[in-house]
Amino acid sequence: MKYFIILMICLVSQSPCMGDEFRGIWAWSTFETGASASHHENLFDDLGNYHFNNVMYYTVNIGMANYPSALVPWNESLTGEIGKDPGWNPLATAIEMAHSRGILVHAKLNIYLAWLVNKPLPTSPLHPVNAHPEWILVGRDGKMMSNDGEHLFFNPCHPEVQNLVYDYCLEIANNYNVDGLHFDYIRFPNTGYSWDPVTLNRFWARYGKSPDSLPNEWAQWRRDQITNLLIRIKTAIRRHHWNIVLGADVWADRTSGVNGALQDMELWRERKILDFDVPMLYTTDIGSFDSWLSDHQNHTHGRFVFPGIAAHQMGGNTSFLDEQITLSRDHHTSGVVIYKDSALFPNNVPNAMAEYLKTNLFIFPTDSPIFPWKTKTEFDPPDFLGLESAEPRNKGAVLRWQPGSDSTLLITYTIYQNEISGLDDFTTPTYAAQDTQFFVEGLENGKTYYFIVRAEDEFANEDHNTKEISVTPSETSTFPLENFEAGTDNYWNGNHENGIIFQAPDHSPYTSGIDDSTSLVLQNENVHSGSYAGSISIKWTDPVNGQCFLETDPLSPLCPDFTGWFSLWIYGENDGTRFAPVFRDDAMERTPFVTIDWTGWKMLEWFLPQTPLTGLYGGDGKLAGGIFGGEFAGILILPGASSDSSLLIDDIENQIRQDVFPPLFSGLETVSSLTGSAKLSWSMAMDASNPITYNIYMSSSPAGFNFSVPTTTTKELEFTFKFLPSTETRYFIVRAEDACGNEETNELVKSLGPFAEEKLEDFESGSASYWNGNHSQGIIFEDPNYSGTTSGLDDSSKWEIVTTPTIAGNYAGKLYLKWTDMQNGFSRATTHPQRPVLSDLRVIISAWIYGAGDDTQIALNLLDDLHEGAYEKEYEQTLYITIDWIGWRKLEWDLMKVKWISWLSYGTGTLEDPSAGAHFDGLFFLPGKNLETSLFLDEFVIHAPPLFPQIWMIY
Repeated sequence: MKYFIILMICLVSQSPCMGDEFRGIWAWSTFETGASASHHENLFDDLGNYHFNNVMYYTVNIGMANYPSALVPWNESLTGEIGKDPGWNPLATAIEMAHSRGILVHAKLNIYLAWLVNKPLPTSPLHPVNAHPEWILVGRDGKMMSNDGEHLFFNPCHPEVQNLVYDYCLEIANNYNVDGLHFDYIRFPNTGYSWDPVTLNRFWARYGKSPDSLPNEWAQWRRDQITNLLIRIKTAIRRHHWNIVLGADVWADRTSGVNGALQDMELWRERKILDFDVPMLYTTDIGSFDSWLSDHQNHTHGRFVFPGIAAHQMGGNTSFLDEQITLSRDHHTSGVVIYKDSALFPNNVPNAMAEYLKTNLFIFPTDSPIFPWKTKTEFDPPDFLGLESAEPRNKGAVLRWQPGSDSTLLITYTIYQNEISGLDDFTTPTYAAQDTQFFVEGLENGKTYYFIVRAEDEFANEDHNTKEISVTPSETSTFPLENFEAGTDNYWNGNHENGIIFQAPDHSPYTSGIDDSTSLVLQNENVHSGSYAGSISIKWTDPVNGQCFLETDPLSPLCPDFTGWFSLWIYGENDGTRFAPVFRDDAMERTPFVTIDWTGWKMLEWFLPQTPLTGLYGGDGKLAGGIFGGEFAGILILPGASSDSSLLIDDIENQIRQDVFPPLFSGLETVSSLTGSAKLSWSMAMDASNPITYNIYMSSSPAGFNFSVPTTTTKELEFTFKFLPSTETRYFIVRAEDACGNEETNELVKSLGPFAEEKLEDFESGSASYWNGNHSQGIIFEDPNYSGTTSGLDDSSKWEIVTTPTIAGNYAGKLYLKWTDMQNGFSRATTHPQRPVLSDLRVIISAWIYGAGDDTQIALNLLDDLHEGAYEKEYEQTLYITIDWIGWRKLEWDLMKVKWISWLSYGTGTLEDPSAGAHFDGLFFLPGKNLETSLFLDEFVIHAPPLFPQIWMIY
């Protein structure tokens, strides 16, 4: 009987028998306008009364904060002004209110979200978008991302962005009693970003190649930027605030998240970086919800996965809510998170969905689940030998160590950096890593740095070694691999501590066609440097197909840096013997063969990033190790013209050198003619030393270029020359130059001209839609009654395309005007909203007008780009011309000579800076003597004034 009663209680209440459950909600309203203290109190009353136990409280969002931060400005929604103190602390208030109601607070941080889609950008200089525009993602076109069509994002690869996020996470954890930090928008918007100089330099420093050369590494490296930041945050937070849990909102489709948003959520789970994550399963389709959730549940790696439920998309349909929460419980997720608070409590009033939750799904209050790994059960630190080596790099250092061991298995390595030996107090590490090597960036060349690395287990138990190694970064460094000076004959030197151990040639499974008499010895005569050189004497039994792989010992020597040079000295006998160095990372790769066609010593060198490689025995033809290098696997030797081959080898080295290579650049691609300008454009150059400068050379003949001084330079991927129309042809070459002054030498010439005139509209498209209806072919004029400033005009007034009369071609434009107010009538034929651009105003605009001799008046109107007039607009109008002729007549407006007047007091009555350009707004008409009139227009053209000299300007 007792068990039957318990069963009935379980069936009725659900919660007591289900155990603890994470009932979370995203409290978006706390960051919106009207998020007052009273709103907070009402919200937390509702959350407590409706049995929520966790709230994702919006704390940092779109570059602003809901607390007094020293790092980001105050939330604009609190006062209507970015950075203005509201006089109270929303985060502190929320924590107090939530905790008093038994609700845990997770400070929700929209990490890389800079601004919302289609929302006017902030004008405050305090906002990071304006204070640090270099933090915004950059597209492949070299242009900063906009918020047109998608949210605006900070760059996850920018070190200053990473430091900002790290710093405000610690600022919050150190000053507020939060229960968790919750990361959202911790991803890229898509894979098309970021192509800014900082990101490209960092990737090139890591791999020695461009993203185009290593697309898989490019994707993973960007994922790693986010992952490594999370490791750094986790290590610092758990050291001083053990009970704070870390969570994140992640992509609904796991595979799309990893590949499309570069969000490595499964790796985060596998490496125990976060305590939980929330896949945003925003759908009302239960099939999709179940499929996504099942996939996530199959890849939890022992971490909590709480599905995110889109109540805001359900339109009040409680069955959607029921089936998704029920299915989540069937999957044993231990909790859900609902988006968003206003979907259940609009204006602080619980709706039907909230009531359904309380009476059916969240009937009883329950505790949030325990995170088992937050209960310390082990207190011994890992066994770890400390930092093994620190190698100099250009503005950086590579640190290496052997893996530690610990019963909790996953180890994080804490890295301490100092500029003075022995001063670290080991309170907070400078960096953290979960690999056994680390690239420290942003150091100063010529300055000495001191490093200590320690190992920390999952319970933050850190070993106490004080093994310190110093390093001095440099633009150039040499790493000797073997100089043969150990003087032992045991496969040359026989001592890994001093250099390379080579196997006997016939010990390699890849050797064939050699006699047993082949030998490796040290020689102390005829050496390149020092006292010894290595001598190889090969007797070929198969001089056609034989090969000798002089393979290094299984404990292969490290070639520290695959982004640098590899060199050795060879003494040859001009016998046609061929050889190629071989390297190993995941497999073996060889360089192209070099034929020994010389006698004596010769240094051979290979710049590894630009050396075409061939895979051996499973290799893929590339070295993926980058700045961490890999192994020097040996030398592959092929027979020459003789049955014997004798070589001497000395001074095998790996080197870092100054950048001497120009950018990879395809040259100028297009030169297009705009009104009064020439627009040049090209694709992004690739180089190890960004930013890249594009040098533009201009000449009056294709053979007349002077490359000693460019005509102008830019760092953009396009440039516009302003000029007046001319009968001359101009020629252009664009070359790319890196930050080290290396300029490439392409001779790709593009020309423009002759340019005597440019047509704005000739009506030859034949379309009756506002003349031609196609902006790419000419002007689109709006209907005569389109403008709100038109008055006294009958609705029957219209534009037409006609075939007669014409002045040129097959078509002309016909404007029919019927006046209802002859005294005050006015018609504005505007080109709005896409007005033609006039890049330079030192031109003449001409048009042919077929008049009826009825004294209708016409004027031209410009929208001056300087916008110095009223209402942030500047409309300038010419004086009216009376059409007192019958038939065709050509009208010309010399924009520098006509008298300008302000239209409706918008303008200033002058063109202050002709080189600033303008937009052609359209034409004005006033009634003449007749109630109705028909005008024909043809051949709208822009051209230079007579005898006006060519003028080229740069902007």
